[in-house]
Amino acid sequence: MAAVVWGLFVAPRRRFDVPNAVWILLQVLFFGAAVVGLLFSGQTSFAVIFVVLLIVNVSLMIVWQQRGEPADLATDGPGSHDGA
Repeated sequence: MAAVVWGLFVAPRRRFDVPNAVWILLQVLFFGAAVVGLLFSGQTSFAVIFVVLLIVNVSLMIVWQQRGEPADLATDGPGSHDGA
């Protein structure tokens, strides 16, 4: 189920575009689960490092507008027609 949600709404070639707030919320839910898993397994320092890197990565993706385009709007890749 998580992979389907990720592929539809979060992945760079996602099927549906969502506002930044929803995209960030989904990122927090998915990666937050990984952080909780690290914490419960006693890997506190790895959890902290992961959170810091995640915040930096997501922030830069938003600032540099690198979320990608939804698959139905992308012009390159399989199935695209460039008139050739």
